[in-house]
Amino acid sequence: MSRPSRVLLTALLAALTLAGCQRNVKRETLESPQPHEDQLHQLLLERQQLLEGIAENAQRYVDAGRMTASEHAALKKAALLAKLDLCETQAERIKIREEVVKLDRRAEVWIERRAASGRAGDQERAQARLTRIESEIDLIRERLSDR
Repeated sequence: MSRPSRVLLTALLAALTLAGCQRNVKRETLESPQPHEDQLHQLLLERQQLLEGIAENAQRYVDAGRMTASEHAALKKAALLAKLDLCETQAERIKIREEVVKLDRRAEVWIERRAASGRAGDQERAQARLTRIESEIDLIRERLSDR
């Protein structure tokens, strides 16, 4: 397994582990909300910081040609989505959703360029388009829930 793949796998495992912790904390919060709110917030913050750090460090692998821009974009997106759980206002959530859409648009353009040069296939193009569409749907839903 290449080093970038290990970095990506580690990031995803960290996110899943913290998501599991989050679910357990949410369950406990229903029973006694006050004592666990700080713990939940701390775990959410730690998850976001870890993902952001992993994404920042992964840029070196992209620069060295050991990780694709698409893999790096996925890490950056995971860090952005982790911020959603920390938002206190709808405006903050909308701003993050807008950043995710921009990121997915850039990734889609990057895949289109790769496809034009014969380095990406129809499946990758379709997946990039679907990812961007799903992000736009999430943004619109976020804006509609602000009403």
